[in-house]
Amino acid sequence: MRIFKYQIGLKWPGLCQRLLLLAILCPGSAAVAAPEQRPDVIPGSYVVVYKGGVQSGPVTDELARTLGLGISFKYRHALQGAAVTVPPGRLRALQQDPRVAYVEPDQIVTLAAQTLPTGIDRINAEQDSAANIDNIDDRVNVDIAILDTGLDLDHPDLNVYRYALCSTKGFRGSCKEGDAGADDGNGHGTHVGGTAAALDNNSGVVGVAPGARLWGVKVLGDDGSGSISIVIAGVDYVTAQATEIEVANMSLTSESFSQALHDAISNSVAAGVTYVLAAGNQLVDVSTRYPAGHPQAITVSALADFDGQSGGTGSGSVSFSTCTENVDDSFACFSNFGSGVDIMAPGVRIRSTWFGGGTAVISGTSMAAPHVTGAAALYMMENPGASPATVKAALLAAADPAPCANSANGHCADDPDGIQEPLLMLRCRDTDADGICDDIDNCPLISNPTQADSDGDGVGDSCDNCANTHNPDQADSDGDGIGDSCDSCPLIDNDSTADSDNDGLSDFEECILGTNPADSDTDGDTLLDGDELALYETDPLLPDSDGDGFDDGEEVLAGSDPLDSSSYPAIADGDLNGDQLVDARDVLIGLKIVQGQLTPTTDQLAHGDVAPLVAGVPQPDSVFNLGDLLLIQRKALGSLSF
Repeated sequence: MRIFKYQIGLKWPGLCQRLLLLAILCPGSAAVAAPEQRPDVIPGSYVVVYKGGVQSGPVTDELARTLGLGISFKYRHALQGAAVTVPPGRLRALQQDPRVAYVEPDQIVTLAAQTLPTGIDRINAEQDSAANIDNIDDRVNVDIAILDTGLDLDHPDLNVYRYALCSTKGFRGSCKEGDAGADDGNGHGTHVGGTAAALDNNSGVVGVAPGARLWGVKVLGDDGSGSISIVIAGVDYVTAQATEIEVANMSLTSESFSQALHDAISNSVAAGVTYVLAAGNQLVDVSTRYPAGHPQAITVSALADFDGQSGGTGSGSVSFSTCTENVDDSFACFSNFGSGVDIMAPGVRIRSTWFGGGTAVISGTSMAAPHVTGAAALYMMENPGASPATVKAALLAAADPAPCANSANGHCADDPDGIQEPLLMLRCRDTDADGICDDIDNCPLISNPTQADSDGDGVGDSCDNCANTHNPDQADSDGDGIGDSCDSCPLIDNDSTADSDNDGLSDFEECILGTNPADSDTDGDTLLDGDELALYETDPLLPDSDGDGFDDGEEVLAGSDPLDSSSYPAIADGDLNGDQLVDARDVLIGLKIVQGQLTPTTDQLAHGDVAPLVAGVPQPDSVFNLGDLLLIQRKALGSLSF
């Protein structure tokens, strides 16, 4: 068999469409002979498929003897057929053998990757209970086959369970299990395997189905290319292990339809294996790329997601050979599209395992597909024996129908076909059971399906400690459930009954009033703050509530009304100047008041209103007149005391 090398990214525009037309309309010799001129066809190499009831082994050996065929592979599980080389002039005889159903040319198959893990976050894998991502290496009990460039067999972040090298040696080919040649010398297969199932071991990266048993089925060379016949051999190998392998990933594409590969996948699905296929990266309708679009498999397109979150708020830019992607939550600019695509998954800037034991970031539908493969494995773990059709239906039912929240109508407006394929989503944690995943729920512990957020701070009204005040930090210094931004007493628990100064007011009440919770008499009028409010109704912040010149405590002690400026303590003693003596100075002040030369102050009136005297005791009448002056004069002369 000739060896064909294929440069990643090389395309032959228009060729696939012509080939598809031939395969549908011109079966038989015309369909076989014409493709010999195509650059994706391997000259002289064919896949022959036998009719029902024909066993591949003896018939292939007989045809090899009679027609001089070279045998590359014998298919016994996914197909009854063979990959053969046909000498010149013998093709028609092979086609006309009554045991042969059809013959088709072998073709080149290539990777579905573009060079250059938000993905796990975006599909909620870290929240899925089956995945149980918690940095503890408890492994998903499912077997996944990766048909690709192989796996890094000793990568510390992969659970490589079994491996096989599918190749031809001389005129015989096989998928030889345990062959060290199955080691990945390209990186692509290792990257795919890591996205599907890297270990949850607190190192490197983590896959969707952490620690699932990986079967590395190497069907592509280290240059990223291979043949349809070898890929069919890989499918045949997987089908032979269908009692163990539940899911198979094929992140590879061909530009030409292969009925044999199509039938092999169909039969393998019938055997119970769920197949996940990459849509391809040429920004063309998936109907022109194969095996993508197989109706019984799950075909995956790529979403561009830069931050692992919905909403289109992430930022980034990645340039590819054909386009530049710089829109978060959008249809990847390189991804194939069309009605044959079933589901979408993250495929831009995906970090995963890489050959040589490390990690790498690359993009492509190849990177999107293993997200779905891991999800299928998780479903199989929880639903053993589920059919591939059931797995596919379950993943589609749980998917997000409108992942491009930043595009018109919530759809990926940049998807050329206008068809919104849903985004793969795993079961997320929904602690409050309100239908909103915890990672995007603005109140994950309190049911709030409407996600109301009046102040726009990202915290839902149902759990916002200041629902009408923007406070995204939700600071609550006193821990009373009322955020500092709207708490009138941010340092004192509003529900607290503590009374630090024992004045009859709680510390919170004092905070509201503005009094000092550490001083029982804030205004210094000798009345307790609590008594001023509860007993006297005076102002605990003002020593003289009625402004009559007498402190509230002084009035309360004297029996006057501290809230009435015309009521003051009965302290009539004749001391008009307040020097604690009654003498000529007081008489002179009293004379001026009587003569109208001076208006008495409240204090002077309280001290000077001494008339009339009853039994030697002043009986104030709220008037300062001549009678009061004469009594003060007599006291000043020492002829009277009171």
